[in-house]
Amino acid sequence: MNRIFPYPTLSEPLELTVRSVALDGITDPSLLVVDDHLHVSPERTWTEMELGLEVVGPRTIEPNVETPVVAAVAACGPSNLRVATRLARSVTDSARWSGSIRISRDATRGSLALKAIIGGRIGGRDGRFAGESKTVTVQIDESSISPITGTVAVRWIDFHETSPAHPDLTRFSNEAFYIHVSDVGPVVFLNSGFPRLSAVLSERTGLPAAAQALRSTLGNSIAMSAWMAMFNTAAGDVVQTDDGDPLELPTGWKGDVLQRLIVQIFPLESPESGLSKLRDAWRADGGSGTQSLLVAAVEGHVGSGKVLRRAFDAMKNELLRPETEDGGANELEA
Repeated sequence: MNRIFPYPTLSEPLELTVRSVALDGITDPSLLVVDDHLHVSPERTWTEMELGLEVVGPRTIEPNVETPVVAAVAACGPSNLRVATRLARSVTDSARWSGSIRISRDATRGSLALKAIIGGRIGGRDGRFAGESKTVTVQIDESSISPITGTVAVRWIDFHETSPAHPDLTRFSNEAFYIHVSDVGPVVFLNSGFPRLSAVLSERTGLPAAAQALRSTLGNSIAMSAWMAMFNTAAGDVVQTDDGDPLELPTGWKGDVLQRLIVQIFPLESPESGLSKLRDAWRADGGSGTQSLLVAAVEGHVGSGKVLRRAFDAMKNELLRPETEDGGANELEA
């Protein structure tokens, strides 16, 4: 929403650039801002982050703003943190400011919103707001992916880098995510080396309609894959039981997944009867007969239809463009 002030403000936004990122005094050149988003892996341990900043304003700041002052402001909603640092004006270039801002790890959760703000004397009054930059989102903790938050752990990791703990990920370095399911629990690995992925999946607000639609559909796709993998893994425990053994839901996350979905796959059956039907079906055809029902159940569970309708609604102006010059209607590319 555009704000209206009873005095003139800058017609152009400030340009904020993160020149460097240092964790506990050590600069890491691999930490870069991409599409106004900086992702710091939650697996990294640090106490203080220092961001080296540069701000460039329009050449026509003065005389519109007398004695202009530029400050960098970082805000974290979940922890109610707000840090501001005044930046120094260049001696040789009056439209340029630079400096750094320090963030304590203990004082932050989730993500930070970083921006530059300029103010000064306007219309004979001091301390007036004159303009600001676009927001840079600094993701510190794992970003949630609705609707799997609380059930599935989410980890950011660069698939291009060899990890002794996750050696298989390098095989999928060109993919956006990887679902790992084990008895310990399921994990969604998100590829921090995938261009623009962290920017799309961030929890920042104010994204364009197309970006919001992409974030929703991508998050839903990841959730779909996760629930499918979890169900099939959990179902494997059930189908391996002997006919004479009583069927019971597994303990832990496997039982939770089966209990949520099996009543949707077999809506007229009790959970116990549904387990029996599931075992019989898997023994008859290896589970192929239940996969279409499973897909429909998972789609309903994660709300795929609702997400898709919202995405279409957000992009309706793009989808309803007039016909092309050659008379053919614009079509979505496959």
